Amino acid sequence: MEPGKRLLHILFCRIFLTVKNLSMRMKLPKASRLFSRRKQELKQAGHMLNRIKKLLESGESFAFETTLSTRSYVHFINRAKQLDYQVTCLFFWLDSEELAISRVENKLRKAVTIFRKKLSRGGIKVV
Repeated sequence: MEPGKRLLHILFCRIFLTVKNLSMRMKLPKASRLFSRRKQELKQAGHMLNRIKKLLESGESFAFETTLSTRSYVHFINRAKQLDYQVTCLFFWLDSEELAISRVENKLRKAVTIFRKKLSRGGIKVV
């Protein structure tokens, strides 16, 4: 069972939000994906925050995934408590520092490969 679906099962809710799920629904032009990655990520995060706000207003049960690397969600968690939501935080971690480092290395390796392909095709101009 996928981690997200397992979490849904644990929390007994049918809506599970992640920035990745929302980004798959956003249709951006190819050029936009290539040249404004950070802008796209901020837009996706904004969409997720708006979706959480709407769900809170509607009284719908939901779960969301975050690394908690930003304080953007603190307001929503406090608001949920005010609205009598049951707030549950689940923390997942890796077993070792080496595993965490190898995951980052793999992501970087993939990103460098993609960058080199785009660079060789002329998709990225270095000035």
